[in-house]
This record gives sequence, C-alpha cells and structure tokens, in this order.
Amino acid sequence: MAKVSEWVMEEVNKPIMYHFEGTEKEYENHIVEHIDDICSGMGLPPVVLVGQQKQIRFDNNQIIVDIICRHADDSCTVFEVKKINKKHPHTSTNEQVKAIGQALLYKSVLGSKLENVRVCVIADKIFKRTLLCFSEFDLPITLIEFQKDKVFIPYNKW
Repeated sequence: MAKVSEWVMEEVNKPIMYHFEGTEKEYENHIVEHIDDICSGMGLPPVVLVGQQKQIRFDNNQIIVDIICRHADDSCTVFEVKKINKKHPHTSTNEQVKAIGQALLYKSVLGSKLENVRVCVIADKIFKRTLLCFSEFDLPITLIEFQKDKVFIPYNKW
C-alpha cells in the first residue's frame, strides 16, 4: 500500500472549486486544448501527436481510448476521462474506480504493441475513496485532477 501524505489528503478533501460546465466530451476537448501544459508539467516528453476516441482492435475485440498522446521519445500516454455528474455526484467515485479496469486493459493492450505506455484517470475532482483505492492496491495508474487552471496529481505512478 502506497502511503498518502497529509497534504495530499487535505487537498483531496477540499470541495471542487470549478465545475466544468458541459458534457464529458466537451471536458475531454478542454483537456486536449491543455494537453501540452499538463504533460510538460508532469515532466513528460513533448507531445508530438494527440488522438481522441481512437479505436484499437485486438483479438476480435476493440478498445476506444478517450485521449492518447505519442511523445517525442516514442512513449505513449493514455488519459481515461471522468467528469462529475452534477445531477448525481454520489456516483463519481464509483465511475472513477470503474475506470481502473479500463485503464488496465488499455495498458495491457497497448503495452503488447508499444514500449513505455503510461495510463491515467483524469477528472475534474478526485475523491478520497478513489485515492485510497488506488493507493491501497498500488495501481500502475496515475490520478489527475484538472480544474480550470489547477492540475493536481494525488497519485503518480510514472
């Protein structure tokens, strides 16, 4: 189990400051507009290509990744986007935790074809229970909270 610092827990417990007005698709577009800043702020190599809703076929199945970035060093970062449902905010933690399965599948499928695949769940608010779930099981997935001008990374596995 990865230890969560007091400062990170204090930040996670703070209420959301800026609700993104719009759909999850619009939030995804907003993330793409700022993807270079997000990636460079995390110390990742420069982004050379960005794709949205890319279908990747494998073994008579397919995955559709929300956002995928190729970097100058040929590594790859996948962003699984989750936005708070303002009508039913109590479902947000559940949706974020369900994203674990998606992200692990993406890492497995892409990792069989590419070297150095990073995956993350990015949301407008990361909740305490989500963070605890990630840290308890030491998941190879980074959590990113992205609100307006704030990028907060409570759990980083890169």
